[in-house]
Amino acid sequence: MTSARQTIHIHNRSHRTFPNQPITYGIPWPEGTIRDVSELVCRNEAGTEVPAAFKCLNTWPDGSVQWSLLDTAVDLNPSAGVGLTIAQGKSSKPRHANPVKASLDGESVRVGNGLVELALSARQNELLTGWTAGKLPLVAPDGFDVTFRWNGSRYSLKAGPRKVTLEENNPLRVVVRFDGKHGLVSGEGEKTCLDYFLRIEVRAGRSDVKITHAFRNRELPTPGLAISHFDMTFHTAIDEKAKRCFTANSRTRHYLTESMRVDEDPEIVASDTGDIDNYATKHVERNAADSFVRDAAVLHDPPENKPWWLRDIKFRLQAGGSRCVWPYLALLDSRHGVLISLKGLTNLHPKSLSSKGSTLRVALWPEWAGNLAITQGAGRSHVVHLAPLSADDSDEAIQTRYLSWEYGGFYTGSAGGEPIKIIPDIEHVRKCSVFAIDLLPAYEPRKHFAFERKVLDAWIGISYGELGAVDQVAQWPPSGFWHYGDNGLGNNEEMHNLVYFQNYLRTGNFGCAEYALNGTRHMLEVDHCAFSTDPLQNGGQVAHTVNHNDGTAYPSHEWFTEYLFAYALTGDREYLEGAKRACEHLLHWINDAEGFAIISADQREAGQPMIDLTWCYDFLRDERYLKACWKIVREYLMRNTAKLGQMLDEKPSSSPVKVCSYGDYAAWEGMFWLWQRERDPSKREELKAFMLSQLEWRLVWEKMGVHGFHRVTDYNPAAYAYYLTGDKEWLNRVSYPFWHAFRAARWPLGWVHAMYYIKLALDFDLVNDRDVHVQ
Repeated sequence: MTSARQTIHIHNRSHRTFPNQPITYGIPWPEGTIRDVSELVCRNEAGTEVPAAFKCLNTWPDGSVQWSLLDTAVDLNPSAGVGLTIAQGKSSKPRHANPVKASLDGESVRVGNGLVELALSARQNELLTGWTAGKLPLVAPDGFDVTFRWNGSRYSLKAGPRKVTLEENNPLRVVVRFDGKHGLVSGEGEKTCLDYFLRIEVRAGRSDVKITHAFRNRELPTPGLAISHFDMTFHTAIDEKAKRCFTANSRTRHYLTESMRVDEDPEIVASDTGDIDNYATKHVERNAADSFVRDAAVLHDPPENKPWWLRDIKFRLQAGGSRCVWPYLALLDSRHGVLISLKGLTNLHPKSLSSKGSTLRVALWPEWAGNLAITQGAGRSHVVHLAPLSADDSDEAIQTRYLSWEYGGFYTGSAGGEPIKIIPDIEHVRKCSVFAIDLLPAYEPRKHFAFERKVLDAWIGISYGELGAVDQVAQWPPSGFWHYGDNGLGNNEEMHNLVYFQNYLRTGNFGCAEYALNGTRHMLEVDHCAFSTDPLQNGGQVAHTVNHNDGTAYPSHEWFTEYLFAYALTGDREYLEGAKRACEHLLHWINDAEGFAIISADQREAGQPMIDLTWCYDFLRDERYLKACWKIVREYLMRNTAKLGQMLDEKPSSSPVKVCSYGDYAAWEGMFWLWQRERDPSKREELKAFMLSQLEWRLVWEKMGVHGFHRVTDYNPAAYAYYLTGDKEWLNRVSYPFWHAFRAARWPLGWVHAMYYIKLALDFDLVNDRDVHVQ
């Protein structure tokens, strides 16, 4: 029996002290080891049990826990790390000094931990009825809202209908969730616009509150609608004459980073142009942005004290020039204060943070940016952190609180990221056999140094954003509201983020996880068409198009297995619901006569739905998914093979001029995952016999290219044949051409087309590290 024990490592990316740093993280277990999450305990490096809460995210077919979610908190020293061991054991039920508690009574919710207390309401025209920190009010009653303008009218979150639930409720973390629609402000009518959910999260031992607002356009006008003045507003209880606190990046001629406390109300903007007054004409789509103050006067850094080349912005590459600042804003009076930040301010530009007296405003889409066009089915989420401050908090303490929410985001053109790195127990993950990690090459850099260097360099890319941390990958550039996390023009191109997720779980490289999570968030919110009046688009992942989700959602380009990784690692059920909607969309294609004609057009259109449905079956256990895959196998692949003599396609299908195995890489993979999940012995044998009969002619030298496009240099089918039979000769059939492809300085190999074979080739010494040539 596999030991039910693993150790994860948490590393502080900043050289600041983070007490009670919150941790929410998904961890896997081998089949048959954990029957209930109540068996789990969490211990620190001294072996002392720490307060923790666990939740089951997914189970194995035998009912045992496959993925569990851990909620806890750790104290982190500057640039330091800690280890947490999660294992089976009898818990002493340690209690956090400031556990969080919540109560839901009809439409009213109270949540608090002794450091911060909130009273919330789902009643119409009510939302926040109280927010105190210590014994002092922080935000005024009725002082929080999200508003925008559409068709000349103002819509408000609290004015519309909604329901309230406790999405999470344990002593370490409470999440209050509202689901509803924005409504016309009081007295203007009963119309609604834009679905939303609002999460308000409170953690044990923390006085800060995390607020997530996510909207989705399920309105009927096509192609969409346009809104403006999209704001999140907090009327605080801080003195109107409080000091405005922020950090400037480039004061004086020496580009000094200096903390500021001023009397003027600043507007901190995120933009790819410094000319905010002419944003509409100067803004360039998909450009990277800076965080800077709109009015340089608040920096109290007179231009006349600088050399001539620092006085004119045209001599600076940055959009903000010498106006660049950190993306946070604080108000501080003689009694207390408040700090606010929008996570990913620069990533999701245009944005702004501003104050006016005691009011803080987060412009999710600023009025100076014009109209925000939202295609039918599209949406976006934003995360805002708000924390109380003590009157005697230093500037460094204010910075440290911000850095506990976000790492970076204040360097020119750089994206903000996670404040901590979480590194899984990679040996344990491999034993769990989740997400096919056990079928990938084991991470053994001392044994396979050149191979791992080539993987990171050729497929992942290296960034030196953290000095000396060459294990980090180049992150998404801060390219804007709709474009951040996008690989090209919409959708993620052949399971693009899967490569990063798998490499994270294989190697522990946190940069891969960060990259993949941001890319998958874009997939879910922007590429995924959550609603459409067209049934063949509704719920689908739209193929490449200029505006992300305003095109066709056809089967071969619907790559969404990444949703499962994101759900398993974060516990955010929105990803699983996205996968469920996308699977329903594929089922419509497969069971619709017109749709199945497209599914049957070639092996790429047929194969990708099988990959998606089989992987989602592991989490959703819907037998319709496997039934749909069998329809594809029997009514298309087998029938077409009987007609043509081999597993080939007529292209074009309506009037063929050639016969080829178009996109067969997807069909082989889809059939292999179906074979793995099928429990009926006769069906498994039927599929195995069919695959091996066709691999007889497919696995020959002539079909294994050694140069050119990776899709025609697909070696994974040989790995599938080996796993079907246990016969190494299937690997040997193509080992010589593979050896040449593997040695090439510029690989014709792609992760999703070769890594399962590479693992076996390394294990059986068909190739070794000395065969690797690096550019």
